[in-house]
Amino acid sequence: MSDNLKKGKVNDFDIEDDMEEDTSKSSSNSDDLKKLIIKLTIVIGAGILILILVLSISSKFTNKSYSYEEIEEIMIKATKEYLAENPSISTIAETRIVEVPVANLVAAGKMNDLSTYNSNSCTGKVVVAKVDAEYVYTPTLDCGDSYSSTPLYTKVLADSPITDSGYGLYSLNGEKVFRGEKVNNYVQLEKAVWRIVKIDSSNNVVLIKDTQTGYTQAWDNRYNDTIGYNVGLNNYATSRIKEYLETLYDTTKESEIFLSTNDKAKLISYDACVGSRATNSKTNTNEIECKTKSENQKLSLLTVSDYINASVDPKCITAESLTCQNYNYLVKNFAWWLATPVTNTTDRAYSISVKGEIKSSQTGDYYNVRPVIKLNPTVVISGGSGTETDPYIVK
Repeated sequence: MSDNLKKGKVNDFDIEDDMEEDTSKSSSNSDDLKKLIIKLTIVIGAGILILILVLSISSKFTNKSYSYEEIEEIMIKATKEYLAENPSISTIAETRIVEVPVANLVAAGKMNDLSTYNSNSCTGKVVVAKVDAEYVYTPTLDCGDSYSSTPLYTKVLADSPITDSGYGLYSLNGEKVFRGEKVNNYVQLEKAVWRIVKIDSSNNVVLIKDTQTGYTQAWDNRYNDTIGYNVGLNNYATSRIKEYLETLYDTTKESEIFLSTNDKAKLISYDACVGSRATNSKTNTNEIECKTKSENQKLSLLTVSDYINASVDPKCITAESLTCQNYNYLVKNFAWWLATPVTNTTDRAYSISVKGEIKSSQTGDYYNVRPVIKLNPTVVISGGSGTETDPYIVK
């Protein structure tokens, strides 16, 4: 045994080898640690990216990513697909209106349940109407206090509680009638502003155009053999004014169009009251005027009773009452026709003068025309309070 071994020593070469081996192991461990850290960084980074991607995709199906208007667009798209595959499309042609509940659209796989798009408890439907060859879709979405596609008549009744004095909404003859000079009954359709005359017993909303339409028009201008001149005949069924209204409804002249296709989809056909009335009659319930009707009309004119009922002057009783021009929102700065002929005449019908007086006018005279329409109870609004500057906006 060598002296070095005997003395408990190892040679210098062995020590150096051991040190190099330790250094090499330490370096290797350090590299492995760096590689591990890099791998972890990559994995974590990839995880974060995947999480962001998942959250981005899933956010498209959460409540916050869909506005109520977007949900309504989804309902419309789903309805179009549903009806394209459903024979009930023929029902629209027959009845001109069909209601498609969201539940039907979900069951048919055309859209997800409304809870998918909004956390609120919502219900909905789409009303489909056919106008000529076109279909118009009106979504109705009810999400409680957070959002509601409110029917026009419901909003009107909420904003204008029934009263029995002053200006406002009165309960008359089974209808809700606006009376007075300043009432919040303005409605904006796509093409024009209208005024609410009344809400009938079926919750149809009766509107009159706020301004005149087209040119002045004779009530009628046919030859009257009783008078012996072309002063017209006061039979509404064959009158020029009826023909004129029908022409206005169907016109394609841009300057004369006052109802869009979407507007027309909101209308219902109705039997217009066109019976004659004596100038001294005190019956203002439309009972007299409705003894004769013009059936299945889209446009007509107001009756004498409707005009009288719009005034709150207590002395406005008959067509002869000059006070009917007082406290009456229907008064305009132009003369316009009513639908009512004058009893015991062949050539006279009622008109409203520039001052607002009810006049017995010769049917051959030329006055302005203010069409009257009826909106069905399903018509909803997107906003407004009914004032002149903030009218109810029909969707």
